Amino acid sequence: MPKISVLFFLFRAFAFVLHPKYYIIGYAYLFSFLFIFCAIFSIFIGSIGAIYQTKIKRLLAYSAIANLGFILLGLSTTSFIGFLAINYYFFIYIMASIQIFFILIIIRRQITYLKIKNIVEFVALSHSNFVLSFVFVMSLLSFAGIPPMAGFFGKVLVFFSLISQGYYFLALLAVLFSVLTCVYYIRLVRFLWFTDQDEYPVYFLVPLTTRQAYFIAIISVFNISLFFFQGPLLLFFHELTLLFLDCIVL
Repeated sequence: MPKISVLFFLFRAFAFVLHPKYYIIGYAYLFSFLFIFCAIFSIFIGSIGAIYQTKIKRLLAYSAIANLGFILLGLSTTSFIGFLAINYYFFIYIMASIQIFFILIIIRRQITYLKIKNIVEFVALSHSNFVLSFVFVMSLLSFAGIPPMAGFFGKVLVFFSLISQGYYFLALLAVLFSVLTCVYYIRLVRFLWFTDQDEYPVYFLVPLTTRQAYFIAIISVFNISLFFFQGPLLLFFHELTLLFLDCIVL
């Protein structure tokens, strides 16, 4: 919710300060430089901080910082395609976040009924519930922007918005940072699927209830199916961005 409110505020700033009907050239360069500066440092700090985390919620907190940096990159272009990219990216990020945090809330040790907090303990998830671990990995890959997950197309749109405005070096830098962000996601995937059971103790988890299974199934099908509906989804966000910008300018 804080990210949504901040994003709406930045849209307002674009409409009344950087929009071609109103903007002052000095303000446009100032805001663009400010967004670029914040975006690069957000991605850098979020990526470096997440690599050294041992607890899953702290890792996701730094991941949120890095993802907001990519959103700011699209905003720094002050172009329509940039706003289309961040709207699409933000939607994919919210859907993947709902799925991941719901899984974190419900998975508990069968012995103590305590939540799993450390990354190394996620080896229990693959041994206790392979389908749930698969869903969790799909959300992580969407965060990382690995094809064919929907998060990949969100990052591609951000990169394309940078290139379309002539920010070639910034686009190259964003691609390199995107590779860096994949490190800690793949590290978590390694603990889930490629860690020997004898290396870490396995705590078997509490089985899911029927309601929990249905909710995760619905969100999972929706996230995975986004790959097959890129055209209608982009068209929807294209019209939504046009409508939103027209409304706040008027």
